[in-house]
Amino acid sequence: MKKKIAIALCVIMLAGIAGCKAYTEHEKKYKAAVGTWRLDCVYLDTVPVDFAAKDIVLNKDETGEYRMTTVVTPAQENSDGTTTPAVTEQSSVPFQVELGGEGELFITANGDRVQFTFSVDEPAGLLHMFTTAENGQEYHYIYINVEELGE
Repeated sequence: MKKKIAIALCVIMLAGIAGCKAYTEHEKKYKAAVGTWRLDCVYLDTVPVDFAAKDIVLNKDETGEYRMTTVVTPAQENSDGTTTPAVTEQSSVPFQVELGGEGELFITANGDRVQFTFSVDEPAGLLHMFTTAENGQEYHYIYINVEELGE
């Protein structure tokens, strides 16, 4: 009986490992990246860094925009116990997308052209974008699909 239980547990573990292995490949086609993505975190050479709230919108027609939210006045607690909400300002920067090889794109905005490699983890709803600065430092941007956030 113990042998049957041990075999069953091994089969379940192997099936779980095989299932996890099925999701290690990320999609590198532009059509998988089309949509609205919210910046979740930024890494500079694997070290997390602070960032401003930003969405990236990638359209089917190879256009897009960055949407930024800037806090003009932070939320304040009033003397009567109520809270005055933060005042924010929305802005956007349109850009053009030029496709390179698989998993590669170029974004041109305000006259600047930046090369990115990207991959989409579809089951997790994540877009990973990588670029290397002139000084050799690598930036890794992780965006979450806005639909996954329920927005």
